[in-house]
Amino acid sequence: MRNQTTSLSGRVRAIRNRSIDRARVIWSELDYAQQRMFEIQTGLRPHGPRHEIADLERLYAYRSRRG
Repeated sequence: MRNQTTSLSGRVRAIRNRSIDRARVIWSELDYAQQRMFEIQTGLRPHGPRHEIADLERLYAYRSRRG
């Protein structure tokens, strides 16, 4: 006999939520790795949680020169 916590829809929902959580973690790690790669390549380091506009402009100029 099945109870409410082991219903098919409950299991599917739990699997979906775990998958979404894993995807968010992976996306966050990729975003961080890409940011660090650009910082290493360009020598630009953010001064806090947000980039200064001038830093972003230098980064875009650097990327456009490299193709």
